[in-house]
Amino acid sequence: LVVLSLGDNVSGVIHEELQKHGHQHIVDQVYLGALTMSLFLRRLLALGPFPKIRFSCVSGNHGRLSDKKESKRYYKNFDYLFNSIVSTALRDIPQIQIHIPKCLFTIVEVAGHRILQSHGHELPPSSLGIPLYSVNRGSAAYQELFSIADGTRFDYWVLGHYHRPAELDNAIINGTMAGLSEFGIGKFKPIRPMQKLIGFNSRWGKSWEYPIRLDKAPDEAKVY
Repeated sequence: LVVLSLGDNVSGVIHEELQKHGHQHIVDQVYLGALTMSLFLRRLLALGPFPKIRFSCVSGNHGRLSDKKESKRYYKNFDYLFNSIVSTALRDIPQIQIHIPKCLFTIVEVAGHRILQSHGHELPPSSLGIPLYSVNRGSAAYQELFSIADGTRFDYWVLGHYHRPAELDNAIINGTMAGLSEFGIGKFKPIRPMQKLIGFNSRWGKSWEYPIRLDKAPDEAKVY
């Protein structure tokens, strides 16, 4: 099982309003959130028939320390600290392997397919709220970057950031756990909180997908 953490595990301190009215202080967000993620991974290992879990993490834009986004030294980010605490909490469980890059993006191999993993905020602004052109331009730029660097390419690109699930060519955009709050009215179309569960086949690549509706979660954990 491969779990891709796409960033924005915290609301952060980049918006003044979130600093004033956030449900938790950034310290609590990082520490309590990391412990919750650690428990989630332990439960996945205990409940599922998985001999190994790979947990790959990138940082988002909400966790950054500066007002303006930066591209270098991207580990200066609350998401990086969040994931480091998860790694420390699970250090005695060898079946859970954790990858925390210090840069903006990483490549993860799943069933023999190369997947580019990034948060998605590095893209130029979307047109009319639709990220089609931004994603297409970003995908081409990433492919050219890898081609120049080492002559390789990637097969899929998994990203978040847009709060709305979508699939554009080889780019898979995940949903959001947050859903909609007052802060998003006028900026986002209302969306139910969800995450994507995706299956990859060694020959055919992406072969199935289930939307996990978080607002319909059962009260008790169970194996289906």
